[in-house]
Amino acid sequence: VIGALAALPVGWEVMGTSPTMEWGLLIAGYVVLAITTSGLCLTISLGSVYGVDALRPLERRGVILAFICLAAAFGTILLDLQFPLRLVFGAVLSPSPNSSMWWMGLAYAGYLVILLVELATMYTRFHVVHQWAAASASVMAIIAPFTLGTVFSRIQAHSLWHGRWTPILMLSSAFLAGVALMSIVAAVVVRFSRRDHQRMEHDTVPMLQRLLTIAILVVSLLVVRELVEGLASATRGLNPATLTLVTGPFSIPFWVIRVGVGIVIPLALLIGPSKRKWYHLGIAGAGALLGVVVDRLLFVLAGLASPVS
Repeated sequence: VIGALAALPVGWEVMGTSPTMEWGLLIAGYVVLAITTSGLCLTISLGSVYGVDALRPLERRGVILAFICLAAAFGTILLDLQFPLRLVFGAVLSPSPNSSMWWMGLAYAGYLVILLVELATMYTRFHVVHQWAAASASVMAIIAPFTLGTVFSRIQAHSLWHGRWTPILMLSSAFLAGVALMSIVAAVVVRFSRRDHQRMEHDTVPMLQRLLTIAILVVSLLVVRELVEGLASATRGLNPATLTLVTGPFSIPFWVIRVGVGIVIPLALLIGPSKRKWYHLGIAGAGALLGVVVDRLLFVLAGLASPVS
């Protein structure tokens, strides 16, 4: 709270950013929290909207976590704006339909309203309204991270971000983050015998194992594609940015945390035999979630470190 209050009057100087490195930790934090919100909604919507009964025990916990993550995302991005009220008045009084960032703000603002309705009706008798809100949230869970990825993909000055694959990677990372966080929740519920723990252990945990394995494999393929294209590309700025991840200043967190802790170890835990599946699921989810956090931070920093110019 003290840091947040200090950042408001002073602005980006508190975070050590500059006109050269204008996006930093707060932007990466916003991205992680925002895509995790979408991933949570995608995961729980498989049960509440699309009828996967094994995931139904996660609904209430998932909606609450999604709302907390999105509220935290808005709080994080507001600290990076110095004068947050300008965003409200600017977006409303001076809309910019040609701007991806304007559409992203509109998508997440609408997303927050839908989550509020879903959260409020979850504890009331308005079941029809709740079902519509849940269905709308599942749709916004795809639109919102895609528009967030589009903000990065249209920035031609930073080749690592630019391109059609960035929104796809953002959406895939969102699903991975949501499934990973729900895996941690399921492991905690089973460990401490909370509500629905028996059903979770027998039905939900195996389903989350499959979803987490699929999500990690999809993101892994996208990361490999990103590295291969970056190393072989002649596009200005793309090869140097990729080298900062592979052999440069970001190589240790990339290989150790992003690849090792975020991909290799979780896959080994998920595929290998285990008597306590929930235990391995929780550790795999924690590793995968940490991998997403580091991946989004390195994505921001490596893109900034090697501009086209």
